[in-house]
Amino acid sequence: MCLMEGALGERLKREYHLTFDEHVDMAGLVYSEKGRAALGSLWHEYARIAARYALPFLATTPTRRTDRKRVEASVFDAALIKDNVDFLRKIQGETSQEMYIGGLLGCHGDAYTGADALDTEDAKTFHSWEVGLLHDQLCPP
Repeated sequence: MCLMEGALGERLKREYHLTFDEHVDMAGLVYSEKGRAALGSLWHEYARIAARYALPFLATTPTRRTDRKRVEASVFDAALIKDNVDFLRKIQGETSQEMYIGGLLGCHGDAYTGADALDTEDAKTFHSWEVGLLHDQLCPP
């Protein structure tokens, strides 16, 4: 069993009054001082809660909207994935709590209705670029 962060997006909007990039959503926050401070504060809070209950903590990169098409449409490039992993590694290094880092993928289309959902082969193609980048960062040789 482990504790995982929850509803970062809603908390970042409501508590920190942050706005997200139109293409890559929360992933761009690692490039602003306010974004890094808010993310760091939330992840440290969750790590403290995990420690209180003697649970490991799993934090995921805020990369739900960083598929290749969205990144290419944005002002960012593939380094966005690395920079999000690196920022989480920094947070991990700042806590003595057992903490794991995961890479978060998002769906194609509407997650609530299933509109524009992909079949298995198209989903593999859609996610392969981002999965490859996350793998390179999270599972180095």
